[in-house]
Amino acid sequence: MTGIERQCGVGMVEVLIGALILAFVVTGTAVLMGDWLPTVNDSANRTQAINRNVSVMEIARFNPNQATIVSEANNMQMSSPATTFTITGVSVQDNDGEDTFSSQVQWTDPYLASQNKTRSFTLSSSVPDDDEYLGLADLVSNVPQITVSTNAGTGTVISPSAQDVLYGSSVTFEVNLQTGYYGLVVTGCNGSLAGSNYTTGTVISNCTVSSTATLDTTDTDGDGVYDWQDVCEGIDDNSDDCQVVSDYVVTPVAEPGTTISPQTDPGSGTAVRTFTLGLTAGYQSLSASGCNGSLSGNTYTTGTITGDCTVTVTATPINYSITTNAGAGSTISPTSQTAAYGSTASFTVSADAGYTISSVSGCGGQLSGSTYTTGTISGPCQVSSVAEPVAQDWDATITVDQTHYGVGGDKYSVAITFTPGSIGSCNRNNQSGDYSCTRTTSETSITASISASTGGGSGNSAICSGPTPSSVVLTPASPSQTVQVVTAKTNNNSDDCP
Repeated sequence: MTGIERQCGVGMVEVLIGALILAFVVTGTAVLMGDWLPTVNDSANRTQAINRNVSVMEIARFNPNQATIVSEANNMQMSSPATTFTITGVSVQDNDGEDTFSSQVQWTDPYLASQNKTRSFTLSSSVPDDDEYLGLADLVSNVPQITVSTNAGTGTVISPSAQDVLYGSSVTFEVNLQTGYYGLVVTGCNGSLAGSNYTTGTVISNCTVSSTATLDTTDTDGDGVYDWQDVCEGIDDNSDDCQVVSDYVVTPVAEPGTTISPQTDPGSGTAVRTFTLGLTAGYQSLSASGCNGSLSGNTYTTGTITGDCTVTVTATPINYSITTNAGAGSTISPTSQTAAYGSTASFTVSADAGYTISSVSGCGGQLSGSTYTTGTISGPCQVSSVAEPVAQDWDATITVDQTHYGVGGDKYSVAITFTPGSIGSCNRNNQSGDYSCTRTTSETSITASISASTGGGSGNSAICSGPTPSSVVLTPASPSQTVQVVTAKTNNNSDDCP
């Protein structure tokens, strides 16, 4: 017999209970979301308000001018679908020693149920009014300069003799032994020696680098002459068996811009020589070389002389600036350049259209074609050019403009004379009305002189005023001019001039 199977499932009651629980969950979530959204919006608005207030503070800090800041603040207004930010209450006080700022940002909270939905955030700040920043060049220039001097003991040479360095940096000197010395010791300024280079530690105050060495007094043959000075090793230098070695010659040579004293060999044999060096005008960067010597200041000391040799002194010429001044109608190229003392420089001089070069001067130079070459440069100087308009035919015109008063005739005479050149004159006698006088010339400029007088015969006019002007200069650029003559008819010997 087959048994009856029973099927089990969820009943209606369980379903209703589950739906009820789900409804509570959804409703609670909706309520929480409704409270969360205004909170997030308010937080975002406050953040926006703070950002705008901080921006106003930054602007005010570097330019404490209220009108400027209010204008900039207006550019930072912002509207969104939910609210509008407005910057108000900007206050700037540029005080002596301290600037104070204050501003307020207002917005509307759409989620508030009350009628007053306005919210605001106010920020105040104060800073010292020294709002200028130093650039790198200023920072470097404000770093103290420290002097590191030297003290070269007997048998040693330190180069250079002193150096100025910035606070907190280090510097390197070259230290060498002179012939016959050993055991070099260099101290000072917390430095260290590597080969012949001595580098100081970090320099924070003036200090001195000192060097010492020991004289080699070894005298193997007992002749009273140190081995490093021996002319004849193993033999008494004063004995007949030791003859004086060849008299080596040291030749001093001074290159341009330098001097050397003495100008002949100051010693003989193997002895060390000493020379005094100098610079002449227009030169810099003194240096010397030769005979295994070294320079300290202006003194050059050779090493032990082992053969004929030469001491050569050199220097670098100073560069000077050469500027130009091109007159109207001319061009000088390049507009400026530098040239070493004792050298020359060249420029190209050209005339503009309608002009010709009349002269070029400056720096002791000469013009050849379009090239101007200066004389020997000994200091800053300037090259200048002058150009004149090219001669061409053009019309010079004087127009006489008459104003007449009274009744009847208006006769008068006008004479116009052109100078220089022979382009003629204009004379107008016993005629009335305006007229022009034109002449053709090739002069670059002419002067027109104008005079007026009463006419001849009956119906003369009196000259009330004029001509004005009485003399004018005409050029191709300004070839014409109008002059005014005022006349009047005299009636019954009465003057009708205004």
